[in-house]
Amino acid sequence: MHKKILCAILAFCLFISSLPVMTSASANADRDLHLVTSYCPDNYLDLRIKGEKLIVTGVLSTGFDSPFWAKMRVSSKNSFYTDEAEYVNITPGKTFSTEISLSSVTEPVRFVVYTSSERYGTYWSYIWHSIYIEPDGAGGYRFQTSPVLENNLEKESYWINPGRYLGSKSSQSNSADYLTGYLNNNLDEETSKKIQALSDEIVQGAKSEYEKVFLLYKWVVENIYYDYDAYYGTSSGNTSVSSILDNRRSVCAGYANMLQALIQAQGIPCIKVSTYSLGISTTGKWTDSYIATNSSNHAHNEAFVDGRWIAMDATWDSNNRYENGKYEKRDANCYLYFDITPEVLASDHKIISRPKASEEDTPSSWAQKEVFSAICEGLVPAALQGSYRESITREEFCTLIMNMLCRKNDMNLHEYLKSKKIKLNPNTFTDTSNEYILAANALGIVSGRGNKLFDPRAHITRQEAAAMLARAAKAAGIISPNSEAVFFVDSDKFGSWAADSIAFITALSGSSGTRVMGGTGNNRFSPLDTYTREQSIMSVLRLYECM
Repeated sequence: MHKKILCAILAFCLFISSLPVMTSASANADRDLHLVTSYCPDNYLDLRIKGEKLIVTGVLSTGFDSPFWAKMRVSSKNSFYTDEAEYVNITPGKTFSTEISLSSVTEPVRFVVYTSSERYGTYWSYIWHSIYIEPDGAGGYRFQTSPVLENNLEKESYWINPGRYLGSKSSQSNSADYLTGYLNNNLDEETSKKIQALSDEIVQGAKSEYEKVFLLYKWVVENIYYDYDAYYGTSSGNTSVSSILDNRRSVCAGYANMLQALIQAQGIPCIKVSTYSLGISTTGKWTDSYIATNSSNHAHNEAFVDGRWIAMDATWDSNNRYENGKYEKRDANCYLYFDITPEVLASDHKIISRPKASEEDTPSSWAQKEVFSAICEGLVPAALQGSYRESITREEFCTLIMNMLCRKNDMNLHEYLKSKKIKLNPNTFTDTSNEYILAANALGIVSGRGNKLFDPRAHITRQEAAAMLARAAKAAGIISPNSEAVFFVDSDKFGSWAADSIAFITALSGSSGTRVMGGTGNNRFSPLDTYTREQSIMSVLRLYECM
């Protein structure tokens, strides 16, 4: 239940309505204005304006193995080491809080954070000189909205088919989608094996996909060196994964390629996003010329975890340097760019290019919420994540049904069949040996067309889908429906073998109260119409919620 609630929350967070609202302090004096830097509960800052105070709370984790200090302040000057500051002693992983006065602020100011250990001098991350606070003109203060926020939110709202960016541990590893996604980095066989071994080593002990992604991110931040020689053109740089494995250095594109390959190796969808960023070659503040440009000078990553895409920028969290032919290792800068919020990302990143699915790979607007939830629950195999509006085949529907039953019992197919004491007969049909079809047949969920033919590529009809769903429900122990029966004016067109199943499954409701399968409007069921992928996914999710 906890996982279901978490998945629902995370899926909802994909919508713009979930983002923090930035309003004037004077407009509602009783309401705290706040800006959260990250969705990661183990590493974030919460900036809150109350009266004439900036209240900073949060948790910071670093490469430091002991307490360290942070210097936080607001400043209108370009020099970051001269103004008065609030010093805070921080224990990694522990919540801290401090207050900074805004009483003397008369113009937009920067919020700045530096961190330091005993080994090094002060250093800072780009992001913390790009968050601005300004007077609202009515005696209060507000966070200054980035002029590129809307651009980023538009890009973030794109639906990206996760199945196209899966890695080698996907159960669909032989599919075209797998090859398309995993070979984005043009990995040869030897490099793929090295990446797989390294990725597996890094994530040992991780208890969730989210934790795996963070551990892989952390490793790249701590072990890859930014190649300043290549950046300034004094040497030729290489952004390929094979080169980085050998030399452990690159520029931003290399960081993104390396992280993408490591995450994909765990079967987690990951993409590379092109941006225009306010890095060391810019002024640190947006200008009209920067905003107008459609060119890219940077790259970061996004990974699909728990039903949402999370943004991260390993380059800007890494303090390791390769310069003048020498490696200099420095502690990571608090991993501040992991699972970063769109508002804070927009302070110094303008998304230029983010993969966008075609319409055929995008669920209909009315189906998106449930499709998100189904993916989050692991109910949709990678090969079925796409072409949502197309009619589903008999083979694909069997795969959905059996995957759902296995998922509900936290087993793979072979484990599930063993628990049921079922042994598959590979000679059941002459036109398919698909184990999901054979399993569904052995459980009495589906039968063939006769003459040992199954017709796997034929599109399933609505009454066939109803029959399979009803039989799957009964196989899972659901004996009777929990809603009133539905009358359909076209019941005379039902197949005699399907009538009872249609009555059963249309009277069965999931936890949301929505029937597992409904009609097509005007009290019709349309038994001979085909069923689409998105409709099938929604029905399977609702049945899953009934179990």
